[in-house]
Order: sequence, then C-alpha cells, then structure tokens
Amino acid sequence: MQLLTEAAFVGDSLSAQARRAIADGGMAIPLKVSHIWSRDGVKLDENDVTITDMIQDELDRLETQGTKDYHDKPSGSGEISAMTATYPNPLSTNTECTTQNQAKPELEWTVDRGEKIIFQQCAFFNGQALSAYYSWDDDVSSGDSNVDSNDCRGEFDSECEFKFQLGPDYKVESHHRSPCTAAGEITPEGSCVESPDGELVVNLWPSEYSAPIDVGACGCPASFPYPHVSIPGICYNDASYTAGGPCGSWCTLDAAVGSGCGDNSGNMCSDGGCNLGTVPTPANYELSLTIAMDQDEVFGSTISIIHLTGKDEANGLRYPGLWFSDVGRLYVARSNENSGETNAYATTVFTAGESYEIRITNIDSLLSVYVDGLLEVSTQGTSTSAPADGGVLYVGGPWYAPVKATISDVIFREVEALAISKHSYCVETKFCPGVGQAECALSLPGP
Repeated sequence: MQLLTEAAFVGDSLSAQARRAIADGGMAIPLKVSHIWSRDGVKLDENDVTITDMIQDELDRLETQGTKDYHDKPSGSGEISAMTATYPNPLSTNTECTTQNQAKPELEWTVDRGEKIIFQQCAFFNGQALSAYYSWDDDVSSGDSNVDSNDCRGEFDSECEFKFQLGPDYKVESHHRSPCTAAGEITPEGSCVESPDGELVVNLWPSEYSAPIDVGACGCPASFPYPHVSIPGICYNDASYTAGGPCGSWCTLDAAVGSGCGDNSGNMCSDGGCNLGTVPTPANYELSLTIAMDQDEVFGSTISIIHLTGKDEANGLRYPGLWFSDVGRLYVARSNENSGETNAYATTVFTAGESYEIRITNIDSLLSVYVDGLLEVSTQGTSTSAPADGGVLYVGGPWYAPVKATISDVIFREVEALAISKHSYCVETKFCPGVGQAECALSLPGP
C-alpha cells in the first residue's frame, strides 16, 4: 500500500493521487462523489469545501446548541485544558459538587416487616460494621424508628423508616494502606495489632511497652525518687524529707507546685516520667487505650497520663498530650503547625477505682475525644504540627505529677483520611424467631 504524503493534500482537500493510492491499497473509494458536505441545505462537493471549513461549521453548530465549550479545541499549542466536572447535572456548581461529595454520609432505609419483630439492625459503611465506636444509635439498632416514631420492636407497626447520620467528626478512612496481614508482624514503623474495630493496623506505640504500665510509677526521677506524702509533683532526694525538706532537697514536676526556694524554673525535675523513646508523629492519628484508675486517686490538680513531645522535650510541644484536670475530666491538647494548640475537654468525670476506654482521634485537624465508645467533644483546629523526625513519648512526664492509674491495650496509629465521603453502605435487619415480644426477649443473645 502506498503511503499518503503531504503532497497528496492539495488545498486542504483529498487529491486524485490520494484516491488512487487508497484504491491501490485495496480500500475501495469512489473516484467521484455527488457531495461530501452540506451547509444550510446546500450540497457541497470537494472543490467547494475544505476540511478546515467542515470543522468550523461543526463548531458553529455546537456553539448554537450551547455545547461548544465542551468540544472546542484547547487554546494552547498541544496542551489539554482542565475539565470541569458536570456529573450528574451540567448546571451544578463546583461548590455544590464539593458539598455533595464531602457532606457527612446519612444512611436511610425502610423495613416492611409484616408480622415479624425486629431483633437487631446492623449497618455496614464501606464494608465496615458501625457500632457505638462510631456512635451507632442503640434505638435504631433495636428497631425503634427515629423518623416516624413507629416501634418495630413491638407487634403493631408493620413498616418503619430509619435514618442514621454519621457524626460531625466522622472521616472516611482508607482501609487499604496497612501492610499488616497478621497480628504480631513487625514492620519498619511498628508492630501489627488488631484495633478495637477489628482492623489490622501498625501500632506506633513501642512494642516493648505493650504490657500494662503503672502511670503512677512514672513520676519522680531517679535523683529525687521520693514523692511528697500529700502534694503531687514534689519529689525529694531523701525519704526523711517526704513531708517537707530544705531547698535543694526537692524538685517539682509542675512549676506551679512548690514554694519557698525562689523561682521554680530552677527547681524543676529534669528527667521525671517514663521515657519510652522516639516515635513517629503523624498528622492524622488515632490513640486508644484502657485506663484503670487506682482506688486511692484523689483529683485536685492537673496530672499527666501521656505526653508525646518534640525532640527538644519541651512541655509546650504536644503531639498530643493527655491529662486529667483538677476535677477528674480528661483533657487533650495538640500543637498547631506554627503556634498555639487545639484543646478538647471530655465531659465524663473519672472516678477512682473505675476503668474506662479512651479513644482520641485527630483527622484533618479535628480533635475528638471518645469515652467508653461515645463521642464527648470535637474541636476543629486550624492545623496540626507533625514533625517529620518524630517526637519523644512519655508516660506521665517531667512536667506534671502522674495519675495514679494503669494503662493497657494502647494503640497509636496513623490514619489515612479521604476527602470524599460518598461510599457504599448496607443495613442488615435480623428478626426474632418468635411471634411476640416475650418470645423475642427469650431469644437473646440472638436469633
């Protein structure tokens, strides 16, 4: 087959030479056509119109239809111009599209149960079961409609509608990043563990400190090992001074505690707390743990639980820090990128002798605190400081007296957050095997 050269095109039209070349190659084409283009109802042959003319005619037609902007050639030489999303409605604005994609997901469903009684409902978002861990509503779970007040746990209403709005702090997370395939594996970042929601994750908490830690023992430094008998944060170098001693015999973990020996900046304990070493400081993270309060814990001042500080170990660097206030409320602080910090106070008043599940999340600078699976506070910050070289992890800490408590099952993990939130969900409704509410109750723990 002959190759068509530039000479084959004369005046932007197909020449006779080009026709013969195509025909010789076995591609049939008539040597004469009645017309090749129409304009305003007039038939035009190849001597009356060029390829450029035909392209311009088509652009004019598209412009008349109002769709030229989507088909016109790019303005730059060889560049491809940026596209603007128009799905599902070409009239939607970019702001509307962003809102639709990033609004907090709402689950809606209807159950027509007939004569059956709802025992339990389970929701799955992006393939992950929702629970109290994600503020899953117990009434919705049990079958009590939160839309029209119909109680599908009873024997009367046959159809019930349900809605569940994921909380203001909910962020869609990627579940494909973890390199873990089994608990106990060791990666360069940390050990693989199973999180409270059943996911295998890399735990940034040092694996050598995975056993329960007595926080109360992470207070006075080795050079001042004897705590004051009644004032938290004061440490002495001799046991005979624990009710009070001369200047030089004590140091303090809190600059506001201790007096009579001048400015406390010269009386600070230099190496208090349990230093667990260097760990990464991700921008998006989750910290979960169980804390069992000692029977003799008496709140009355700020006391420390965990403090992830910077490499220079300054009190003001918090990636994050966890304390109890003087009345026993959990207090969390996270340093912002340039200066300042974001704070969150839980509402639960912790009690001596009790155990609690604590979960802290910081995702897109939204700092949230959960206690026993329930969201208690969320504070949106402007930014998150996350040093690339990591920080130093303390239990207790060198700046405040430690809480009298034991922490266990600590997981500190990085979270990969996704901007888009419109993913898939499904709801599973389970019915009782009996025909009445009494039989349903007897069927516990489940059908």
